[in-house]
Amino acid sequence: MPSKESGGVAEPEVVRAPGAEVPSATQSSLGATIMRKRFLAGVAALAAALLWLQTPAVAADHRDAPTIDDYSAIDINDVYMFRNPSGCSVSDTNCKLVVVMSVQGVADKNFASSYHFQSDAVYRFNFSNVKDGRQTANIDFSFTGFINGAACPAPLPPCQTFTAGFGPGNTRMIGTVTQGSNGPTHNPPFINASNGVRAVWGL
Repeated sequence: MPSKESGGVAEPEVVRAPGAEVPSATQSSLGATIMRKRFLAGVAALAAALLWLQTPAVAADHRDAPTIDDYSAIDINDVYMFRNPSGCSVSDTNCKLVVVMSVQGVADKNFASSYHFQSDAVYRFNFSNVKDGRQTANIDFSFTGFINGAACPAPLPPCQTFTAGFGPGNTRMIGTVTQGSNGPTHNPPFINASNGVRAVWGL
């Protein structure tokens, strides 16, 4: 680029094509501002992309929703699934699939007898045994209120019962929930069994 000398320091000259206008100081400032904004926007987009690509944190979800204290019985904390005995084969008739779900996150053991399952909700396990992840079976659980009913008539203490539906065959099981205890030991569990399936619901 042609230049002119000024005090021994090379100063660049503006070379323009015929008919071209020399940008004014205001135009140059505006252009610099636009470039700076584009640069900052690019940095922000890059930061957002890097955050999105980060490995998700492995943590349980306990009462994070804003109004969950009003519906803590349907706040599912953890779900576990494993075979019993460990490592057994599905071809083994003694091999059982164990599925566990927990609710009532950060519950206080001193108030264990006051916790119940939600009576106007359906708890569901979905299962898939095909490669595309399509649901092929499910287990639905629903609960009565904490009342005196056929399972615990007055003057016995109130209790809760559940109805379980096993799809797609729609096999049903009705049983009693094991109520929580404020004492040093838990109450003996109600083990409900039908057609080789055992279900224990407790708080």
